[in-house]
Amino acid sequence: MPYSKDYIKQEIRKLVSMLEKDNILVQKIILFGSYANDNPTEWSDVDVALISDDFCGIRFYDIEKIAPYLIQVEPSIEVHPYRTDEFDEDKSFFVHEILKNGMEIEI
Repeated sequence: MPYSKDYIKQEIRKLVSMLEKDNILVQKIILFGSYANDNPTEWSDVDVALISDDFCGIRFYDIEKIAPYLIQVEPSIEVHPYRTDEFDEDKSFFVHEILKNGMEIEI
């Protein structure tokens, strides 16, 4: 059974709160994929773009940086870290889809 949006938002805010305590300030959170489109299944992961100038812009290192916090929240949350400038300037199909179909979550 898919999770409720309220539960997902709570878990994402919990993650962001932990990151901020370690001086990783998140400027924007965007939920995308099946949860943003209101069609998750029991096998859906929770796709989340975290936008922060405290990321280096190299996905491997950024995920490694936040991994200790990811194990403390809902395991189905899949974080996609972006720097503010690369998210604004990157016009890849993936980023375009996040911007077009994603749902911003208030911090």
